[in-house]
Amino acid sequence: MALNINKGSKLGKYFYQKDTITYGPITVDELLEVVDGNTLVYYEGISWAKAKDVPELSKFFRTEYKESIPKTQNTPAQKTVIPQSRNVIEPKVASNLTTVSDTKKVPNDAHSKSSNAKKIVTALALLILASGIIGYFVWYKPYIKNKNATRMYSFASSLALRSTPVSGVDYNAVGNILYGTEILVYSNTGEWSVCKANNIEGYTASKYILSKQDFHILNGIFPDAVSRDAVATTKCKKALLDYFNSRSFMGKIDEQVQLEIFDSVLH
Repeated sequence: MALNINKGSKLGKYFYQKDTITYGPITVDELLEVVDGNTLVYYEGISWAKAKDVPELSKFFRTEYKESIPKTQNTPAQKTVIPQSRNVIEPKVASNLTTVSDTKKVPNDAHSKSSNAKKIVTALALLILASGIIGYFVWYKPYIKNKNATRMYSFASSLALRSTPVSGVDYNAVGNILYGTEILVYSNTGEWSVCKANNIEGYTASKYILSKQDFHILNGIFPDAVSRDAVATTKCKKALLDYFNSRSFMGKIDEQVQLEIFDSVLH
């Protein structure tokens, strides 16, 4: 329903606008209780204008006038609130007004900053998770695998490291293990050991590798290449090793090595 502003103003009443809503009609005393100098008001014979620019009201907004009037606690009269519509003020009365809905909305900076912070935290969490997964597979898992592996040693002068558990061929040879080389054994299937030597993983023949203690005892029996070559077969070398172990015999072993494998120096 359209609001007849002219009729209300003829009764000595004013209208005012706040937040694009038109209020009134009210008397001048009531008006002064609820508006400031920049509030848009309407009165008979004038267009919508700021209260401080209306001749009948301008004196009320001067500093010297405000200071001369004691403060009161009057309660403003009840006002009729009518939502603004195009039928109320357009097109003649308020054709030059700009409402809040006609201007661009100001973005909520606090909300925007909070949203950006959440995105950054999420990105960092995903980055840390990805780094942890990569670190687990690239570093930690191989580290644990090597740490739990059994340390053994080759007592053959040259032992083949192969990509598959097949002997007597050249196509699967991936490395050569020399006498005394440490070998990390991951598993042993009897004839073959899954292992790592010289930073290369593969398969090697189990009968040519010994534990650290057995290797040094055997190396004490055959302390040089000449003596090792004198007993050609692996079977004979292991028989001598079993003989020495059963009688607690010991060949020529350096004292520092004795401390490592026996925790004492034997004579």
